[in-house]
Amino acid sequence: ALMAGTSSGDGCSYLKLPGDGVSNDGSTGHPVGNALGDKHKAVHHGPKVSLAAVTANLITAGLGVGILSLPWAMAGASLFPSVVTIIVVMALNVATVMILVEAAERYQAFDLGALLRHLPGTWSPLVQTVCNVMTGASVFLCLTGILVVIADALEPFACRALGYVDADLSRRVVDVRVPLLAVGAMCALPLCFLDQRRLGFSSALGILVNIYLFGVLLVLLGDHGAAPGVCLFGTSTGTITMFSSLMQCAIIQMCVLPMYEELEDRKPRRFFVAVIVAFVFLAVLFAAFSSAGYLLFGSGVQPNVIQDFPLSSSCPWWRLFVIGKRRTPGGAAA
Repeated sequence: ALMAGTSSGDGCSYLKLPGDGVSNDGSTGHPVGNALGDKHKAVHHGPKVSLAAVTANLITAGLGVGILSLPWAMAGASLFPSVVTIIVVMALNVATVMILVEAAERYQAFDLGALLRHLPGTWSPLVQTVCNVMTGASVFLCLTGILVVIADALEPFACRALGYVDADLSRRVVDVRVPLLAVGAMCALPLCFLDQRRLGFSSALGILVNIYLFGVLLVLLGDHGAAPGVCLFGTSTGTITMFSSLMQCAIIQMCVLPMYEELEDRKPRRFFVAVIVAFVFLAVLFAAFSSAGYLLFGSGVQPNVIQDFPLSSSCPWWRLFVIGKRRTPGGAAA
């Protein structure tokens, strides 16, 4: 769903008569072209997705494993500047998403590569190819990252069950970690082929998982209090790291156009409502989650905050919920 094609014959195809102009309202300026475009919009797409489901999918798309590194990024940038950075990054992403949506509606091209094909000049096919390659590579790296987090979450269970707690590192990697990575990949792969309607339930579950992990941080913070040496306001190059980490969390532009294409009663203004709700929710959760993690673990917080969660003698049951964060809607896992 993420990979773009040409103007016909691909999974995200669209219809435009050669030589026809495109007006601001998305029409081709040609009566036959307009009729064909309307017919295309009516019959080409599959079942539509409700605004609520699209909103949930947008939220889940931004709730990848990047949120687990935000307390670490905040430790290098201080608390209040990090919150301001969160607001700026969310606003920037809302603006860029809506620019893409307006252009997609105008040209009836519902993936980044197909949209870039409409750029003027002879370079548009090359730009489309580069976009497709970079999108595929970046999504692959996101999938790899989430598989690593799944293995991190489940490895304590597997080591205890198999008696590998005191085993050397090389033996744990071969006998425990590699099988966990393989199992995680096999579980995530089928989710990449589900449409948005079927991803609605898992999106809601993914949102609850993130809220639950935030709740765990609050409980731990209430039990242990704030760590010493927490910086509430300061200026440093760590703000750049915070900005970069937030962009890693919030950049979902490669997913939004297929989502918009499937929206019920599709209009840019209608999709804007979903985008605003999604990014406001993300901004609040990112600020609250990163602040709680930083206040709890201080400047020594690890890049993956779940590695700082205490392991009691009983089963670390909360780690199981991390595997619910393994996929983004729109055709990719995250």
